[in-house]
Amino acid sequence: MNHLDQKTDEEIITLVLSDKHYYAEIVLRYEEKLTRYVRRIAQLTLEELEDLLQDIFVKAYININGFNPTLSFSSWIYRITHNETMTLMRKRKYVRLRLLSKTQRSSQRHLPLLMMSEGSRH
Repeated sequence: MNHLDQKTDEEIITLVLSDKHYYAEIVLRYEEKLTRYVRRIAQLTLEELEDLLQDIFVKAYININGFNPTLSFSSWIYRITHNETMTLMRKRKYVRLRLLSKTQRSSQRHLPLLMMSEGSRH
């Protein structure tokens, strides 16, 4: 049994502030939980999910000084997870719309040629 098992998330965050190596315990505690949460709210490939989780843990680590240890770490990291997932979904939607728009413009460019070809058959 690990001596960190008995510590709360907030106590571990306090340790992280003096030694970054303790952050590995946060990743161990939350990786599976956050994976399940993201899978419930978004349909991602395994690669997208792994990239997103990495982004979430990096963002949480970078902003760890802004975390208030008198509050729930769990709520804080789930909020980051939710926000990062929604940002990814908006980006995917935007890319999909841009690709659709390009496809439509491309097919419309060829439309007059097709109509002329069909008209010349008569």
